[in-house]
Amino acid sequence: MSLAVRSKKLTRLHKTAITELRSSQNIRLGLFIVLFVLLTIAAARPGSGIEAPAIALFVALFTYYVVKSRRLALFARRLEVLKEFYDRQSRRQSGLSVSRLWSHAAASNVAQKYHWLVNDLNLIGPNSLFSQIDESISDGGREKLVQLMLEPKLSATEIQTKQKQVQALSKMRWLFIRLIVASREEELELSTSQALTFLKMPLLEARTRKYVFGIIAFWAIAIVVTLWSIKTGSQLGAYFVVAYQLGSFFVFNQVGTVFKRGVGLSTHLGALLNLFSRIEKAPSIPELKAVVPTLIASRPSNAVRRFNFVLGFLSVEANPLIYLVVNALFPWTPFFTLMLERERKRMDKGFTKSIDEFHDLEVLASLSLLYTYQTKTFPTLNDSGRLDVSSVYHPMIPRQNVVANDFSFKGEQRLGLLTGSNMSGKSTFLRTVGVNQVLANMGAPVFADKFSTAPYELQTCIQVSDSLRDGFSYFYSEVLRLKALIEVVKSGTPTLYLIDEIFRGTNNRERQIGSRSVIQSLLIPTSVGFVSTHDLELTSLSETLNRVVNLHFKEEFRDNEMWFSYKLQDGPCPTTNALKIMEREGIDLVH
Repeated sequence: MSLAVRSKKLTRLHKTAITELRSSQNIRLGLFIVLFVLLTIAAARPGSGIEAPAIALFVALFTYYVVKSRRLALFARRLEVLKEFYDRQSRRQSGLSVSRLWSHAAASNVAQKYHWLVNDLNLIGPNSLFSQIDESISDGGREKLVQLMLEPKLSATEIQTKQKQVQALSKMRWLFIRLIVASREEELELSTSQALTFLKMPLLEARTRKYVFGIIAFWAIAIVVTLWSIKTGSQLGAYFVVAYQLGSFFVFNQVGTVFKRGVGLSTHLGALLNLFSRIEKAPSIPELKAVVPTLIASRPSNAVRRFNFVLGFLSVEANPLIYLVVNALFPWTPFFTLMLERERKRMDKGFTKSIDEFHDLEVLASLSLLYTYQTKTFPTLNDSGRLDVSSVYHPMIPRQNVVANDFSFKGEQRLGLLTGSNMSGKSTFLRTVGVNQVLANMGAPVFADKFSTAPYELQTCIQVSDSLRDGFSYFYSEVLRLKALIEVVKSGTPTLYLIDEIFRGTNNRERQIGSRSVIQSLLIPTSVGFVSTHDLELTSLSETLNRVVNLHFKEEFRDNEMWFSYKLQDGPCPTTNALKIMEREGIDLVH
């Protein structure tokens, strides 16, 4: 079944569910009105005996429709979330932008550290690579996805292992979809970071703990003394009971906030309980075990249930009368406060690891769904240090406008010198290669028929801007960026570099001298890359440097209109279009 057909089917089901929900709510309201009238009549005419059966009947009916309305509301919400999911996949398949309000908040410290790479390749934000693949459930999962995107483990073995995990887990997409739906049943973002923060906060302060132990010990002594007093006829037991009552009131004030803190922690863990339970009950295939071994083995959902069970004993605080009675007979609140703190500590030991594994699973789920719905091509990792691609394209370009390209470095070639007219496709090609290399480093599938590469560190200089805050000009900012890029390449780190319109911020003579120097500095056997320029004079470098290969994009004029093929071709660009554009727009040129 296609995504469009599924979306239409879910739309119909959602409309039906909403209609039934409104009908159920109207019936519930009518029953409430009738019930109110019957209760009013019963209060005005006591003893008639007629209203009691009717009241019981309408109470039962009202309760039934309350439960039914809740179930219908939950069902409608699930259908809505599921439709949103399939709509996202459908838009992504078409290369259209996807907007998830809580997706674009993932600009973490890691993203800020690599702001140049993020900006150059549009990795985070609306219509970004991140929005193209993100199906994370929690804030921690999104942070982990950003970290993998910007700080991948550049090991061929680790990348290949990740590829195998993505392929295997794609068979469990039903589990991931259910987790996504379950996490969005409430319109609240799941925050695992807040859950961990609450989990590490003691429910009892050290001083209060001493008071709690003291009052429990005093209660035990009071019981022993009271039994002895009953046996001997002494009045001492009564004094101990009164002292316990006075002391207990003091302690109750000290532990009064424990229940509120426990409820706060339970709320944060409650969403995780549902998700963990689904993972624990899922068929445990080897790849799933490898990702979440602690979560499967320790079953943290049971720990959450134990915590909630103990928390339920402290809920007597909601009824002051019961609260006073039970605590007068037994140190109920102090005892279960200690039990609750013990359960928190038990969870804290293994829960952090389970949540970290859950974040890893979120990342793999996003990559598996990318593999399921968008592309099936995994990159191959070679040892030759070359780049060989076929039909590679940018995932954020509408599919009807996509022009795929082929390219391969041959022999000792390491640097592709890109020339071409304005708007011909040079910058898009650089970003296409960069985005797909990011995916390759993540262990994700790529948008190409073939993408043979190595685990390259990515260095870019594409979207340079001046810095008013630091007082840097455009040219100086570019120089600083290129200096850092060259240092990485010269260090021997396998690098894929992408430089767009090198030294565009200075005059022609100095630009050529600087560009030739930079290009020669980049010709390291361990690195490959592309440099685009408008200076056709630089194409002569390939005559003396066998590691440089000339490539170009060009345009044609058809009926006085520019037409671009966006196809990468060999050799230097034979055409230019700047003067033609000026003339066409009415600028008088002096020849």
